[in-house]
Amino acid sequence: MAQPVLVRGVVCGALVLSLGACGKIKSMVQKADGGSASPSGLSLSGFEGEIHFTASTKTAGQPDRTFTVPLFVKANKFRVDMPAGLPGAEVLGNAYGIVDSDAKKLYAVLDKQRSVVEVDLNKVGDQLEGTTPSAPTGAPKAPEYPPKITKTGKTDIVAGFSCENWEIENTQPGDKGKALVCVSQQGVSWFHLPLTGAPARIVALAELVDGQHFPLRAIMYAKDGTTEVARVEVSTVDKKTLDAQTFTPPAGYKVISVEQAIGGLMMGGMAGQSAMGGHPAMKGLPPGLPTAVPTNKPARR
Repeated sequence: MAQPVLVRGVVCGALVLSLGACGKIKSMVQKADGGSASPSGLSLSGFEGEIHFTASTKTAGQPDRTFTVPLFVKANKFRVDMPAGLPGAEVLGNAYGIVDSDAKKLYAVLDKQRSVVEVDLNKVGDQLEGTTPSAPTGAPKAPEYPPKITKTGKTDIVAGFSCENWEIENTQPGDKGKALVCVSQQGVSWFHLPLTGAPARIVALAELVDGQHFPLRAIMYAKDGTTEVARVEVSTVDKKTLDAQTFTPPAGYKVISVEQAIGGLMMGGMAGQSAMGGHPAMKGLPPGLPTAVPTNKPARR
């Protein structure tokens, strides 16, 4: 079955952008209660403007890929635009996520389909878990493997901000994959998100998105525990006044639920594009919603 890569990518990216590589990180979460003030006096408290991340991926036998991920902040809202060069971006078209921390809502905007996927962050755990294929009746539930989190006590400076490195190791048998995340302790009310109903493997993310911490860099390693596969790091922080309209979903776009969107992608992957229109699960979905795993071609921004 084709996985709903596109919508899950937008949703996951908007929620945990700073950790990068959603598929790799979602089971390797960071919990930090420390951090120190920036020696330069820089602060993200009450921040308005743009934060740019440089992201890179490494795949054996292929050239390294590097792209810029923009994050826009105003009041208690932030927006993440899908970067050019991200796998699947060409199929999805121009897309971005808007998170309203006060309303506890995430909006994944798909311009090509003129639609908005609305996610209630108070129910995001149930919404995303409920759209995955169910186990056979009577089958035992897959065991949870909580990450091993080690406070290294080592600090670093990223984009002028002080952060503390935390090592998050996978505990699943046969997988030594890990992540090294550098987290700054900051009063970032716009990065305050609920994880109500979230699965146990990501519950520890609650502190990361509690409005008091912000990840500035994440380095991901493969199952061997030593081979770097991805890196996301803040490169620039630019304070400026932004238009409030940047953080509002376009008027006239069709609003659909995350269950509809992911269900449509999964059914489309099974039945194919030509059969999509006649399936009852497809009713109410916007025309042109992509239904297959995308190709790795860059998007035109």
